[in-house]
Amino acid sequence: MINMIYLNFILFLIISFIVMKITFKILNKFDVKDRDIVLNLKRKSDPITALGISFLFIFFFNFFYLYFTFDFKDLLPNRFYIFFISIFFLTIISFRDDIKEIDPKVRLIFQLVFIYFSLTNIELQSLDLPLKLMMFFALIVWVYLINITNFIDGSDGHCSLHVLFFMIGIIFISYLQKEIYYSTILAFVTIPTLIIFIVFFNKPVAKSFMGDSGSIFLGYIVGYIILENIFLQKNFYIIVLFLYPIFDCTFTLIKKTIKGYYPWAKLGDYFFLMPIKNGNNHRKVFFITIFYNISNLSFFFIQNYYSRIFLICNIILSIFLIFYFNSFKKNER
Repeated sequence: MINMIYLNFILFLIISFIVMKITFKILNKFDVKDRDIVLNLKRKSDPITALGISFLFIFFFNFFYLYFTFDFKDLLPNRFYIFFISIFFLTIISFRDDIKEIDPKVRLIFQLVFIYFSLTNIELQSLDLPLKLMMFFALIVWVYLINITNFIDGSDGHCSLHVLFFMIGIIFISYLQKEIYYSTILAFVTIPTLIIFIVFFNKPVAKSFMGDSGSIFLGYIVGYIILENIFLQKNFYIIVLFLYPIFDCTFTLIKKTIKGYYPWAKLGDYFFLMPIKNGNNHRKVFFITIFYNISNLSFFFIQNYYSRIFLICNIILSIFLIFYFNSFKKNER
């Protein structure tokens, strides 16, 4: 069984590389590139964008390969086909947005509609609270997490690293509990894609960006996993695995709102972008992000073995990183 898991993981790595390589060539042929108009960073050439559309095809192949290879039908959520319909259309709409920008309000409406129907995948009554209240809570949280994942996609490897370590944490939880959940399957089929994307396409200096088609796709999965952990497993601490993106985006959105801007205004004012705007390269943020996630994951592991008190370390670590990134703003040219 263990050997089959390793073999499948290697297979998924190979499939991910092949599909991304082909998609990269197609996007390059049609000149689908990211022309930075916010940070005005100087690059030798504009990177390819929207490579995240390949995530969708890889995901469908990986998932259904496992579906017909292993028997995990009992792990699937209620009306699981809605999950696939929603993630498909949200990714396609986001890909269209990568090619030609769609009004943010229209995108938000699509997200609200598809997430509303996707709520049938979540056991909302498991917390024994009013159903309408739980629907409202789950809808807002899921849509918010989708957009948070989108907002942190602004530096080479930054978004993909946060999601990668989040998924590794999900695998760790299943290992500790000696239980496989639908979230475990989602993490297992997504991790190889993220590894290939980071190593071959998105590490500094990035040859390609995932675009909205990738960040919305990943945000949908992250949102589902967090809600499944909250409602099904009663694991409210799962949120610390995605704590920095939540803190950075929430604090920044509050600042934008106070200043009178729309939350989706592209101002390049997220904390993790401060070093880059101050003249540092993406590589600095990339390695800081790796160090942060290793530390954050370590504290999460420790609290599972010892005490929940160690979750305070996760909070302190995330806040410290925000202050560290913000310190570059004082010297901003």
